[in-house]
Amino acid sequence: MTEVEWKLCDGRAAVYAALRAQLAELDVPLRSLWARTPTAGECVSWGEWANRSTEQAVVDELIYQVSVRAQRFDRLHELCDGVNRAMLGLGLRRVYSSPDGYESAGEGAYTKTFRFGRKVDKRFFCATADK
Repeated sequence: MTEVEWKLCDGRAAVYAALRAQLAELDVPLRSLWARTPTAGECVSWGEWANRSTEQAVVDELIYQVSVRAQRFDRLHELCDGVNRAMLGLGLRRVYSSPDGYESAGEGAYTKTFRFGRKVDKRFFCATADK
């Protein structure tokens, strides 16, 4: 195997920076998807969902999950739009979108979960064309 074939792609820093910049404008906290404390109030949670190799030794597939929580449905829509802009701006594609949800426990909140992913060329750490 070549050195690039051993390389593990990690786009978490870029995802975090893009989400943080976009969500700062929307004044909403950004936290880890797998935080140690329960989510309360309005927030966006994110994390790496999958990082897997493909049939091509120099190509990996990365997937990030982003969950949105808001007190009002119109605010949920605004935050979802911000998340979508941030992730598509990185060249990722939306590969999953949950149905709109509502958590009735506690204070209650509207929820939405997305997954964004793409095949990445490990030699250049850039998105590859899907076949």
